Amino acid sequence: MVGAYVSCYAAADNYELAVERCLSALRADGMQVEEILQPINTMSIADWSKHIAEQWPDQANQMPGQQEFETAVKGGNVVYGPFGSY
Repeated sequence: MVGAYVSCYAAADNYELAVERCLSALRADGMQVEEILQPINTMSIADWSKHIAEQWPDQANQMPGQQEFETAVKGGNVVYGPFGSY
């Protein structure tokens, strides 16, 4: 494996702050960020379960549940989606 893609989720007042929070979390977890892919999307925290069911139905049971997600991002944490490696 030489690289990976991952969607990151963070709560912030604007998308710039959310991106910075995600980059900091990735670096703190020992990952080197080479590129930020577009588009950068926003969603309501309340839409997490629906988003996961639509985006990654096969991995939904491995992702945080709605309450766990809300607690994490409201607490300033970043939640990662499934990693895709190459």
